[in-house]
Amino acid sequence: MIDPLLLTLLLVGHFVADFLLQPRWMGTRKSSELGPWALHVAVIFLVVPIPFLVLSGNRWTSEWFFFACANAAAHGAIDATIWNLYKLRWAPAVRSGRVRREDVRYWEDHWFYATIGLDQLQHALTIVGLLWALSLGGN
Repeated sequence: MIDPLLLTLLLVGHFVADFLLQPRWMGTRKSSELGPWALHVAVIFLVVPIPFLVLSGNRWTSEWFFFACANAAAHGAIDATIWNLYKLRWAPAVRSGRVRREDVRYWEDHWFYATIGLDQLQHALTIVGLLWALSLGGN
């Protein structure tokens, strides 16, 4: 069974890592540049699993390490994929010259916000799935 306290704390950790610790320059460049993407994945690796440390009395456990590695890998793959798929929405107009890349007003596009929602849903389901997998290993 998934511990509701641990799940809640991991989701809070995800919010902190994915929103509060992700400056705008990182968010806008992580899907097109390796450096910002790698830094974001490192933040996810280090911050999201902190509840494992807190709830285990600050001991590094194999569960913490498994969760940290698997969650960071999945998070990085989701971010790299979903945001590049969103950019395909604008690619034909930019390529044809009808719209300049710097004139794309993504914040006025419904699909931008739908993409954020899908991105966050995938991250939350990853956390739940990993906790579920860990709970199966403990029985």
